[in-house]
Amino acid sequence: MHAYEKVLRTYMKALDEGDYVTIKGLFSDAGEVQSPFIGLNKAASFFDQLSGATTNNVITPIDVFLSQDDKEHAVAYFQYDWTVTDGTLKHFGFNLIDIQRL
Repeated sequence: MHAYEKVLRTYMKALDEGDYVTIKGLFSDAGEVQSPFIGLNKAASFFDQLSGATTNNVITPIDVFLSQDDKEHAVAYFQYDWTVTDGTLKHFGFNLIDIQRL
């Protein structure tokens, strides 16, 4: 398995388990996340917010795509189902593509 694929599969597994310590450990201190919900944030801050806002994460991996041209990019494609901790959404799910610069 390619090293980038291993990182992305670790990311999806940790997200499924709510293991935000492992997720944050996959990012450099300068790592950032561009979220359609809350904009651009440092990765550690983003995942701290996510851990406090969601529960019952269920990640269904679909595929991992590795770039042929830009060797520093890879894509994790998965179904993401979760519940908002404040109860405003009991269940929310969507297919998600995370583009990672590794």
